[in-house]
Formats: sequence, C-alpha cells, structure tokens
Amino acid sequence: MKKQSKNSIKRIGLMLTAALVAVALTPAAALAAPEVTFERVEGFRAMQGDTDVINLTARSAAGGRDFKIVLTADTSNISVESISSTYTGGQTHENIRIGISIDKRTSVGEHTLTAKAIAVDGSGDVLGSRDISYEVTRNVDSFSSLGGAAFDVDYSVSGGNILAAGQTQTLRLSLFNRGNTAVKNARISLTLPDGLSIASGAATINAGYLSIGSTYVAEYPIAADSDLESKSYPVTVRIAGLNTSNTEISLEETVYVPVAGTGGSGNLDLEITGVQTPESVSAGSDFSVSFTLRNQSTFDAINVKAELKVPEGVINKTKNVFLIDRIAPGASQTCTVTLNSQKGGEYALFEISAGNADGTQTVSQYGGTMIQGGGGGINPQLMVSAYSYGGQPVRAGGEFHLSLTLNNTSAGTALQNIKVTVTSDDSAFLPVGTSNSYYVPSIPAGSTVTHQMHLAAKKDAEQRTSTVTVTMSYEDTAGGTHTANDIISIPVIQETRLVVDDILDPGYLTAGQMGYLNVNYYNMGKTQLSNLRVTAEGDFMVDGSATMYVGNMASGKSDYYSINFFTNGPGPLNGKVTFVFEDAAGAEQIVEKTFVFQVGEAMVWEEDPNMPQPEMPVSSMNTWQTIGIMLVGAAAVFGVVKYRKRRKLVRDEEFDLNE
Repeated sequence: MKKQSKNSIKRIGLMLTAALVAVALTPAAALAAPEVTFERVEGFRAMQGDTDVINLTARSAAGGRDFKIVLTADTSNISVESISSTYTGGQTHENIRIGISIDKRTSVGEHTLTAKAIAVDGSGDVLGSRDISYEVTRNVDSFSSLGGAAFDVDYSVSGGNILAAGQTQTLRLSLFNRGNTAVKNARISLTLPDGLSIASGAATINAGYLSIGSTYVAEYPIAADSDLESKSYPVTVRIAGLNTSNTEISLEETVYVPVAGTGGSGNLDLEITGVQTPESVSAGSDFSVSFTLRNQSTFDAINVKAELKVPEGVINKTKNVFLIDRIAPGASQTCTVTLNSQKGGEYALFEISAGNADGTQTVSQYGGTMIQGGGGGINPQLMVSAYSYGGQPVRAGGEFHLSLTLNNTSAGTALQNIKVTVTSDDSAFLPVGTSNSYYVPSIPAGSTVTHQMHLAAKKDAEQRTSTVTVTMSYEDTAGGTHTANDIISIPVIQETRLVVDDILDPGYLTAGQMGYLNVNYYNMGKTQLSNLRVTAEGDFMVDGSATMYVGNMASGKSDYYSINFFTNGPGPLNGKVTFVFEDAAGAEQIVEKTFVFQVGEAMVWEEDPNMPQPEMPVSSMNTWQTIGIMLVGAAAVFGVVKYRKRRKLVRDEEFDLNE
C-alpha cells in the first residue's frame, strides 16, 4: 500500500514538472488574456432585405491601449456601418451600436460577424476579437401568385463558390418553392455544358414532395476537365413532377457557375504581408499605404479582389480597389494607395481585405497613421472638397450636371492658372457641348470655387459605380507649378424597360357574366426589376385577389397576369392593370395599361304565347274501366304474395319432418 502511494506521488510530481516545462516553453502572447473582450447584448437574427443593429459591450483590461472597433461579415451581402469612434483603454464601453444591412440575395442560414478591437498606437495589433453567429431567414414575401410552380435556385460549391479545373467538387443546389402549388414526385436533373460532368451517381434525384415555401437541397459531385478556361458556365436545373391536380409539370432554371481554369483553385490561401504606413504625417500632405498579397496555395489564385478601406476624413487620391486576375503559387502582388488628410490631430486606421471577387474567403489586416497638425503641407494644395451629380444615380444614355468645388487649402498662398480635366476610368461619361477640361483664373488662399460641367452617360455604360479622375494643374504666386489628382465616384444605372402587351378583349360579355383578363409582360431592359407587383382595377368585381406579387424579375424574363372578374352592368367596362416595381437605384416605377371592354345587356328568356303547347295523350278508357283494371292488378299482386307465403310454410314443415 505504501509502495502504491509512493508511485502515485511520483506520477503527480512528473505531471507537475511537465506542466511547468510546457508553461515555460509557451510564448507569453499565447498565455496572455486579450486586452479587450466583447459581450453580446441583443439577439442576432434578421430577414433578407432587413436592417438591424448590433449592440456590443467592450471591456478593456486595466492599463489597456486605446482602440477602434471594426465589424466584418463573412459575406459581402451583409454590409456593416463603419465606426469612426476611438475607445479609451482600461474602461468599459457599453451600448456600442453598429448598423448592418442584409441584402435580399443573402443566403439563408447562419453567418458569422466578427468584431475586432484594433490598437490605434500605430501597431495595428488586434487587442481582442469575437465571432458572432448571425441567422438570416428567408423573405416569405417572395412567393409567386401565378397559377403554377415557381422555384428560386441558388448554388454553392464545396470549399467556396468556384469549381476548379481538374478537380471533383460537390455542387449544392438549393431549390426554394415560391409558387402556389406543391410538387409531388419531384425529380431534379441537370444539363451540363461541355467540360463538366457528374462524377458518380444518378443524373436524376428523386426529391419527393416539395411543399410551398420549402427548400430542397440537391447535391451532385461535379468533375471539371483540366483544360477548362476560367469563366462562368451555364448549368440548367430541371424540376419535374405532379402538381396538386396530378398534372405533370416541368420547369427549368439556369445558374452560372464560375470555374477557375487550369491550375486554378476555388480555395484561396492568401496572406496580407508587408503593410507599410508612415508613423505620422502632417495634415494636407500626401502619403502612401502599401501592402503585399502572397498566394500560399499550391494552385493559382483566380479573380482576387483587394481593398483598402479609407476612414472618414481621409481622401483617396488613387484607386483603392485592386482586381487581380491571377497570382501564381508562391507569388506576390504589391498594391499601393496614395492618400491625403486635411484634418490633423486624429489617428487614421486602415482596414485591408483580400479574397474572392464575390467577397467570400476574405482575409484582413490593419495599419494606421497619426495625422499631425491642422494646416497644409509645404506645397500649396488644391483639392476637390465637394461634388454633386444631381443626388440620384445617373441613368445610362442620360445627361446630368457635375458640380465640382475646388478648395485652396493653403493658408497664405493664392493659386492661379488652374486647369481642371475630368476623365472616367471606362469612358462612361462624355462632355456635352464642351471639352472635358475647364480653366479657373485664380483661387485665393483658403477659398473655394464651384464649377458645373454638362456630361452624358454612354447608353451602353455598365451598371456600376464608375470612378472619375479630376486632374488639376496650377501655379503658385512664386511661379511654381503643381499637380493634384482626386478620385470621385458616380453610380450609373441602366434604364428599366418593362414591356406590356395589349390587353385583348375576352369576347362577347353580358351584364353579370364572368369574364377573364390576361396580359403578358416582359423585362426587356438590362437590369433586374425588384419587388414587382401587379394589380387590376375598374368597373368590375374580381373573383379572388386582384393583386399578384411577383418579386424580382431578371432581365430577359417574361411572365403573365390573369384574373377572372364579374361585370357590373351593360355599357363600356373601363379598367387598368398597374405594374409597380423598384429599379436598380431603389426608386419606385409605375407602368399602367388601360383597357375598355364592351358589355351587353343581360339575356332574359321569355315564353312565347304563340308557340304551340305540347298535347297530353288522351285515354280512350272511361273512369270505371280504369278503376277496374287497377283492382284486378292489386288482386293479382295479393295472390302472388299469399302463394309465396304458403309455399314457404310447406317447405318449413317438410324440413322439420325430415329432421
């Protein structure tokens, strides 16, 4: 017993020694608690298309450093409000409210929001972080009121959203039944383009019963040929089955799945290194922030997007978004952004992110610069301090006035012989009735001058936010020449074009009769129509609901609207069908189609007194003869019944005797 006790003490001693050695060899940073911890205060759940507020409490350890808070999401479809506040170390900061917006296209399910506390001492250290689980639910208002089946099809790929050439990956299809009928004995099948094939298993999946509002997930192992080029490939999804009336239905939806070409990979492994920012700069002086992207994967990194997010008060003088087609394995790409800040006494924190062009698989890094003082730099600075283009996105093919306000930031030097040239990065904007340059004789020190240019957006301009470069060359009073560039952004949207067929007369109608109305419509524009709803009104009563909610209608799609109605009375029947939707800028648009039907008098059936009446056959027998025949018939029936009863009685007696 004593020996066993000694062995136990010996084992405990060895374990304690090993633990002490492990602690001694562990880096101090790994054992140290985070300087800032986050506590979740409110629930985290919202529906597609909603806005929400994240409410956090940040607790900073005693003696901790000052910090800023950055909140990021795992998808670009969830946008996060930037936070400019600086929080003091060593304190508890409650009720930190951060607004977020959930796009209508955000995938349903769990997402991750990450809150980080970044030191503002120039090190860019992450003092603490917390991952927050955020649930996005489906917008149930997307159900169609058409008389058939309708499905929304989303896709994802194992390891991201991109298929890789030469690999087999799982293509996951989410089919949401937004129609007004369930589908029984549903069958899901694919039509694949050349170069893509189903690696194993059946091409058709039996999905069973798909109820209204339900989502079915079908998975296919897809093999991509090794020689495929990098682009998006159409995959047609066919849903077939029986509706609730046991009628065979079939519909198709096409999704476009990107493929990373030879050597490419859907799984990025990027590292942001070599972040270089000046420790401090004087307000009004230009400075640069640079960083390097390194591909640590054994595959090419395809369609990489890198972005430097500029904080409030800092002006971006060059592009801050970099789209890189390909980074070879082990290779690097360096990006540099030129910035300027006119306001001193603040710490500027920069967030650098890199990942897929669709905003997934991102990594981030931080850097910062202290802006010293409040005046201009050595050279007199001319900058665009304000601009406007009408307050609404510019429509492709339309004209607008661009107003530029130039600010001489110098405290004591006037600027003269100023030439301003405006160019767009993709030639989306052209001058109207003048050139793309104008001349300003002089701007006194500390003053501004506003000038307006008449521009037009090209008809085929791509719908996106276009960057415009404002180049300024000028002289100071000593004859020195200077140049400056500023970048501004102008959003361009394509004109919506909803085409509605003429409403055809349903034929001869009479008062009180039920008729029908049917009209086809088409999205012939280049942009999606959002929140489309259709309704009819006029001199009639609708059988059921007159309003149909369609939801989103993609470019090139067509649909129809149909109702049954009852006429109110004879004469002209006036009515209209109204289409209401939102364009790409979120502005509500209305398209109306009027119609007139002729309704006749109600049909009344009257008896014609001159019409010969049908004659009843006249019997040749008198009343007594008729009564006699009836009595004879009754007696015969009575006799037959009595005879049958007698025979039954005799059979029963014979049966008893035999027994």
